[in-house]
Amino acid sequence: MNRRNFNASILAAAAAYKFITVDDFGKKKILPPRLNPGDLIGIISPAGVLTEEKIQTSIDKAISYGFRVKEGKYLRKKFGYLAGKDEQRLEDFHSMYSDPEVKGIWCARGGYGCTRILDKIDFRLIKKNPKVLIGYSDITALLNAIYQRTGIVGFHGPLGASEDNTFSRTILRDLTMNVEKRVTIEPFYPVDTSYDDVKSIIPGQATGIAVGGNLSLIAAMVGTPYEIKFKDKIVFIEDVGEEPYRIDRMLTQVVESSDIARARGIVLGQFSGCNPDNPERSLSLMQVLEDRLKSLNIPCVYGLNFGHVAHNFTIPIGANVNVDFRTGKILVPDQTVR
Repeated sequence: MNRRNFNASILAAAAAYKFITVDDFGKKKILPPRLNPGDLIGIISPAGVLTEEKIQTSIDKAISYGFRVKEGKYLRKKFGYLAGKDEQRLEDFHSMYSDPEVKGIWCARGGYGCTRILDKIDFRLIKKNPKVLIGYSDITALLNAIYQRTGIVGFHGPLGASEDNTFSRTILRDLTMNVEKRVTIEPFYPVDTSYDDVKSIIPGQATGIAVGGNLSLIAAMVGTPYEIKFKDKIVFIEDVGEEPYRIDRMLTQVVESSDIARARGIVLGQFSGCNPDNPERSLSLMQVLEDRLKSLNIPCVYGLNFGHVAHNFTIPIGANVNVDFRTGKILVPDQTVR
């Protein structure tokens, strides 16, 4: 078989489908249908248990976007630190994909639990019913696994129960409800909130598929069938409330056990609450990040607002992004929904 002609025919066939594109590896990238005001949104918690207050916050937030809400059957269940047993959380997850009336899925919170159900997910069901999936923290596992197994773009964005603000809301709307707009994400510098300034560790510019999210989940997935493939990708990494030595340990595992050295660039978050309790007996957070990542010799920037910060922007996992690693400016050049 003539491989070149075969590949050309595959590309031509994919191009015939307006909203299915082919990335650098020949994988079909599938855009979920856009969300519209009045759509029915499923609210679930595939990981940590929720308080009633957090559930109501999630419902109210979805309604404020103009959506109608369908609660997961087991949204209020509790199994220790989990929002119900694995089978219950999985049933809620699958039921939202199988219900044709549900147009998007908003995870109410993170916590822990998504890696427990990855091996039980029906990826064929998800691929047949692509939908907008939103969340961060533990939801990192779902977003990246779904993209790698199905090609569906997901949205590492605000949780249902997380804080709401104009910055976060605008970018989430632009990426999930607008099929035409090129989205530019500028570094966020509020007057009344203390965030670290953007710092370029290795300057440069790069374009690639966005992957990643929470470092704890990225590290936990290494060595499993769902580990994130970083080659030629733009890797987003953030965490919260971890001592520098723990950040060091997780980054060391990722660097030594994955292909992150072949990524096109690394975008680091704010790492809120990750400064040492005892600075005299610890490396600083920045020392750890530079020590572990600078030797990779790929563009790297620190201090962007995604994940565990109040004013967080949405990352379209599985979509192309262009990053200026000197300024921290991000461009999403293509539509992320259809």
